[in-house]
Amino acid sequence: MKQQLLILVSVTVLLVQCRKEHHSSTTPDNLFLNSKLTHFTAARLFTHDGEVLNPALAQSYQNEFSLYFFKPGDAFTDPFYSQIIFVNDDSIRYVTPGRIFDAKRTVTDTYDRFSTPYTDLANDTSSLEFYIVQNKIFRRKEISGSPNNLVYYEVDNPVFFLKKVKDTFFMPIIKYAVISRSPGIVKFGSNKLNNVFSADGVGHLAANDTLIVQSFDLAFVKIQ
Repeated sequence: MKQQLLILVSVTVLLVQCRKEHHSSTTPDNLFLNSKLTHFTAARLFTHDGEVLNPALAQSYQNEFSLYFFKPGDAFTDPFYSQIIFVNDDSIRYVTPGRIFDAKRTVTDTYDRFSTPYTDLANDTSSLEFYIVQNKIFRRKEISGSPNNLVYYEVDNPVFFLKKVKDTFFMPIIKYAVISRSPGIVKFGSNKLNNVFSADGVGHLAANDTLIVQSFDLAFVKIQ
């Protein structure tokens, strides 16, 4: 009986120890949390023909649609932008509500590219979001030997762009809105992207579209 009790106590201690070791694998030493918005740039305004160089008009558009833009001190509460676990200089684990993605650094730049092995397949790449970014996330593919040279596109999803400076990861965010005005009709769309804005793609706007763009960094700060 004493021998059985001793074995039971030993197993219990071992289980407690395992739980402690598992808990320590994500200690505050490597956990970075969404903490603030920083590095804001002035709003920019574009049409199909290029940039509208009128800062007052750009600010007027941003004020008109202020519910869709951010300012310093605002909270960024999207749960997809919440936590990063630092593994090493070339690896992170990106935490989302339903899944943790392992990502490897594949490009070193002002903001490094951290890629996952996951892609989406797409036949239509007309979305403006593919073109107003510096870091392209899709590739053209052709099925050799297929009838009519069948073409499709691979879209990296997810992929993360980050810059680590000491105890902070900076994630570049593009916040944009497209407004299309015609007699009696106003169409509006808005979204945000983890990427760096490029004006090279504004030629993909429709003739009546106006694009307003805001750029800033989301700071993930290490838990102390």
